[in-house]
Amino acid sequence: MTVMLENGVLPIVNENDTVSVTELMFTDNDELSGLIARMMQADTLVLLSNIDGIFTGNPADPQSQLIKEVLPGTDLSDYIQTEKSSAGRGGMQSKYATAVRVQQAGIRVIIANGKRDNILIDLTEHPETTPHTEFAPLQ
Repeated sequence: MTVMLENGVLPIVNENDTVSVTELMFTDNDELSGLIARMMQADTLVLLSNIDGIFTGNPADPQSQLIKEVLPGTDLSDYIQTEKSSAGRGGMQSKYATAVRVQQAGIRVIIANGKRDNILIDLTEHPETTPHTEFAPLQ
């Protein structure tokens, strides 16, 4: 993977692609990406979801607010929805748990909506106007 990074290639890891035998199923993609980010001492980990990030309530409720920044030591467990999408395995609980562990390793974590067109480009070029939740790294 280091060679990929040195050549400007962004590795995208999917547990389904890296492990082909069910008996060897490792974990979910969130946990796997967190382990790789820590192993590679990445600057940033982006976890994509089907919603914009972590909200103060049900994301479908217009009263719920997107939590834009999470400082180290902040507990958001009361805000984490337990429902999972029909396509996912870990849900927001997995993303949140991974984000906290990676944040504690000094890596910035972003949770954003992977269904948005150009989400990675927008996060890079227009982070201030692109909806997402960002976990500030522990220094």
